[in-house]
Amino acid sequence: MSNGGSIARLVLGGLVAVLVPLGLGAANAHAGVGVVEHRDVAYGPEVALDVFQPDERDGLVPAVLLVHGGGWRSGDKDSWADEARSLVAGTGWVAVTVDYDLDAPEPYRTQPDDLRRALDWVRANAAGLGVDPDRIGLLGSSAGGHLSMLVATTTGGVRAVVSWAGPSDLPRLATAPGGDPLVRDLAVRYNGAALDDAPTRWIDGSPVAHVDPADPPMLLVHAAGDPVVLVDQLDAMRDALVDNGVEVDTLVFPGRAHASELKERAWGRSIGFLRDHLED
Repeated sequence: MSNGGSIARLVLGGLVAVLVPLGLGAANAHAGVGVVEHRDVAYGPEVALDVFQPDERDGLVPAVLLVHGGGWRSGDKDSWADEARSLVAGTGWVAVTVDYDLDAPEPYRTQPDDLRRALDWVRANAAGLGVDPDRIGLLGSSAGGHLSMLVATTTGGVRAVVSWAGPSDLPRLATAPGGDPLVRDLAVRYNGAALDDAPTRWIDGSPVAHVDPADPPMLLVHAAGDPVVLVDQLDAMRDALVDNGVEVDTLVFPGRAHASELKERAWGRSIGFLRDHLED
């Protein structure tokens, strides 16, 4: 997503100060908001994150971790850089874009643990970042949405989650009529075995299997005709959250878009949802 204009950068001692202009994705921003970027910060072995902070703040602010998609085997944190800048410019919060290990021999273990480590890193460094450790949200796209929902339902300390077309029920992903064969293959790779060979692993990797009343509010975003991750994945997660009394909102667009293809339409509503739950 474009910020609607050029971005001025000034390198300062290894950091980058970015002046974000008003424009698409920076609604409610103040003219001249500065965004300071800390790039390629190692938070664990072979994994890094980028931190985007307002150059001025008054007290502790929320943080949002942005988690990229790519079928658990591709993509990177840089794909969320423009959104991170817009988020900081529009809210005054801290944004963190996260990489996770795409080459792990056991992605079903390593990738959720990477996201948990990233959350732990933000909490451990909250004072220096100017972050309130009790107001952390997750926004993930596709595989990043899956990891965000999975970590939020298995790990405490997440205040709100937004998932764009994230798989929630992996056995259903493997068996639903009309599903994308490539996505099934990627899910087999993620789980390290076919569904029939490791059914418990597929269930344990499904956010729907872990929902309980203590889970954070979630916004689930999808396209009705998504050809990659069928919209029944949203239905399954919504139903599990409703059954457990967890606040859930859904946003289903017409058409066949998938995940990050929804950025232009979903961004404003996503940030609004996070505002509702991260601002006191």
